[in-house]
Amino acid sequence: NRLDVQTGKIKQFEKTKNNKSDKEPTNYIRTIVVGEPNTIWFNSIKGLSKLNILSEEIEYFQKDPFQNKIDFGIIRDLVAKNDLLYVSCDTGIVELNFKTSHATILLPQNRLHKIAGPGTFNSELYVDENNLFWIGTTNGLFVYNPTSDKLQYFQNENSNLNSITHNSILSFCKSKGDVFWIGTQSGLSKIDKIKNEFRLVKRIPDQKNTISGTGIGPIIEDRFGYTLFGTRSPEALNLLNIDTDELLVFKNEPNNKKSLSANYILSLKEDSKGNIWIGTKGGGLNKISYSGGWDKNIPIERIVPISLSGEISNIERVQSIYEDKSGLLWLGASGSGLYSYNIKSNRIKSFPYAMNGKGPSHTHIYSILEDKNNNFWIGTASGGLNLMDRASGNFLYINNEPTDFT
Repeated sequence: NRLDVQTGKIKQFEKTKNNKSDKEPTNYIRTIVVGEPNTIWFNSIKGLSKLNILSEEIEYFQKDPFQNKIDFGIIRDLVAKNDLLYVSCDTGIVELNFKTSHATILLPQNRLHKIAGPGTFNSELYVDENNLFWIGTTNGLFVYNPTSDKLQYFQNENSNLNSITHNSILSFCKSKGDVFWIGTQSGLSKIDKIKNEFRLVKRIPDQKNTISGTGIGPIIEDRFGYTLFGTRSPEALNLLNIDTDELLVFKNEPNNKKSLSANYILSLKEDSKGNIWIGTKGGGLNKISYSGGWDKNIPIERIVPISLSGEISNIERVQSIYEDKSGLLWLGASGSGLYSYNIKSNRIKSFPYAMNGKGPSHTHIYSILEDKNNNFWIGTASGGLNLMDRASGNFLYINNEPTDFT
């Protein structure tokens, strides 16, 4: 159902196209991508869903939408590119071509299993400008060229320093040219495809110029070519100059207000002005501003935003950070909902949990995406997918019924 908060009327949407499956998607939204015009694709762990913005109909697929022959199983990731949608799932890497209405298994999962073992499943997918597929798995990294059908496999080898730091791939970051950063359970790896070189950045206990820990979280590369990433054990923010091997580690210092407010890094974002925004677990939002020079004493600003009513707003867990076209920051929080933050005025507006069309359907916000019409698509932990109309401030809820707005 959809509630019109102006009139109080409820419109009911009957189930439409659904492949006649008796299984429903869950409310846990993993990935949101913009597909062909007026189309949003999103996935949960149980299937693939397509939302037509104009007709407000949702189609739910456990098999491909064209021939209905390819069974997805659990979908791990989605990548949209032109008229193509790539689905990383239990079947492998599936290409959906909307011009030809054809589905193709580009890379079957059993081909990965023959190399990495039968228990291997995909965790991350990236398609670069050379149409190379970077596939992070639970048991190593694959790079696939669909033109030549060449499949490369990178695995950790304890006796070989020229190997990735760990087989469990946690995060990707595309750098300039053919350089790729891979975050793993044990450290950071850099791959240069042109030079065919591996570069490892691992924690070395009791050594000063080493990353702060293992378990790489979010990774970004800023406009100066520096790499920022969070580590999990122990927790800290790292700033790496790969050209000089210099490394800065930022941690909370109890008596230093210009230090990191908390050590667990949940999100990183460089805005259009070059500011680095840091979302933490337990310490809210932090900011770093620098001109590109390497300074060991880069100050960190702890952001204490003021609400529209003039009160201090405490956001402890900043799970996601998004900058919209106007320069506003949008913050997805774990436990307290959605916020918009005006950097210039330091004012913050809260969009708390609500099921009346005036707020998000869950307090845990994991992903935010702005479409061409300036509306926001919001992925939640277990409240489904939300569509926020910027003009009215109203929310539409796409819950666990695959073809209904509720």
